[in-house]
Amino acid sequence: MTDNLRWILFLVGVCVWAHIPAFGTQNAALSNSLSEIRSRQITTMLKDADIGSEYADLNRQTPATVSHTDSAINVETVTGKETVTGKVTETGKETETETVTGKVTVTEKENGKESEPDMFANDFIHVSLIVAEPGDVLYSILGHACLRMQCPYYNIDYLYSYESEQVRGRVGRFLLNRLKMGMYYLSLEEYLYDNREEDRGVVEYPLNLPPEVKSELWRSLDLKVEEGKELDYDYIKRGCTIAIVKSMDEAISFANNMSGEQKYKLQYPKWDEGFDRTLREIVYDNAPKGWQLFYGMTLVGGQVDNPHLRKKDKLIIPADLVRIWKQTTINGTPLITEEPQELLPLQHKYTGDRFTPLHASLIILLLAVIGLFMKQPYIDYMILGIQTLIGLLMLWLLVMPLAGSEWSWLIIPFNPMPAIFWKWRRYWALPFAVVIVIWCIAMPLAPHRIVEYAHIVLAASFAVVLLKYAWSAYREKQHIETFNSPQI
Repeated sequence: MTDNLRWILFLVGVCVWAHIPAFGTQNAALSNSLSEIRSRQITTMLKDADIGSEYADLNRQTPATVSHTDSAINVETVTGKETVTGKVTETGKETETETVTGKVTVTEKENGKESEPDMFANDFIHVSLIVAEPGDVLYSILGHACLRMQCPYYNIDYLYSYESEQVRGRVGRFLLNRLKMGMYYLSLEEYLYDNREEDRGVVEYPLNLPPEVKSELWRSLDLKVEEGKELDYDYIKRGCTIAIVKSMDEAISFANNMSGEQKYKLQYPKWDEGFDRTLREIVYDNAPKGWQLFYGMTLVGGQVDNPHLRKKDKLIIPADLVRIWKQTTINGTPLITEEPQELLPLQHKYTGDRFTPLHASLIILLLAVIGLFMKQPYIDYMILGIQTLIGLLMLWLLVMPLAGSEWSWLIIPFNPMPAIFWKWRRYWALPFAVVIVIWCIAMPLAPHRIVEYAHIVLAASFAVVLLKYAWSAYREKQHIETFNSPQI
């Protein structure tokens, strides 16, 4: 009996797939998106609706729903009871299949042919910008943005988001150049569940786009999904906000190519002075001050410190994207016209740390000064150890092909050379201490922020240690000269 029921469900799925209407060449992008998503859901339904199993997907919290003018499939799981309904219209016949806790009924009845939708209607596809507020870990301190694509007629609702792979130790995998990323599609319920777990608010901003641009945007996002999830992690080229901006540009370009003319144009407002900053400065000014920001400022370099990037390429903060798009027009029409909808209440939870890296570095500087009056070198070796660990990290970032870490000015005071040549410190301690002091003075005077103040104080702490040994070497030299000088 179970095998027969499986075959019935399989035939229903095949019939639904076979009667997907063609949208025509101009709407091939939308057709592919809707049919591929629906096909995946049909496959999931047939796989999960195992009548002989008591455990068929009982843990799914969100029903997967797909509807169509002449075919609809609804999968619903409620307290262990799975219900599957399907409708297929063919030459006036309608078939309904319902599965409830092992019971299957199949009925047929006459039904007239329904009309095709107007795929060029403004409300056929809805596009929204979804923004989650900042979290309290390194990869979420700036917030997150993604696009929501909806087709109410087919009851399709998906979010497209560039994400790193969902693994533990993401920072470690990034440093090993093993962290991967890709464009993911997920349901709104999944996205809200994840952010609710992290106490992060979520806001939706409907976008006012022409129907052709919406269709091409959907196609562009689907193409990015097809690229897979094995792309090298690159927060500069594929960050969530940058990916949205690029996808929008691609969609408008595709739509113009389809029309054969420059029919659509996205007009950005005049860029304010805030976009004259480097990416590092933009991140620093928008992120909560604390250890997560310090880790980020330590890891980045290269393009992050380049002030000459295009203004549009500096849209890396979701809040900045919202602010700019509120002033942006497409063919003279505002891109954002509707009021935002709060999908999850804003929490504003993470505002920084009370005990910051600057506090810690000031304590280390104080210890370095105390060490000047101590004969035992314990404090000196502790500071040397901190300097060496940061120096090894800087050297690793310099030689590894990591995105946004090509070069960092931190390599000057923080490198492993002092530990390697510590035995001969009497010869180089003073010159290197002078270099560090010059570096500490130059960093705050640079036209753009290059390092954090905590980095400067840490470097100054090491300079104090080196000056101690330089003075010791000088006194030892004076003692030797005095001892060897002829006595009168």
